[in-house]
Amino acid sequence: MPVRMKDLADHFLAAGRYTFTIAEAQKALGAGDPAGIYTGLSRLRRRHELFSPAHGLYVAVPPEYRNRGVVPAEWFIHQ
Repeated sequence: MPVRMKDLADHFLAAGRYTFTIAEAQKALGAGDPAGIYTGLSRLRRRHELFSPAHGLYVAVPPEYRNRGVVPAEWFIHQ
């Protein structure tokens, strides 16, 4: 069953995944119009549910970090 755009970040988080590609998003959403998918991803970025550190790569932001809009830097930076 396809995932709704508004549930995309939580779909990947529930599967234990923080990162996903545009192709994986299209598959989870049941394909669809690429322009519509980019529009939906932009909307989720504005709501701080995900961010994109590189073109085509997205990071789902867990609910406890959505007020910041990103996950902690320690998740990316090696100590």
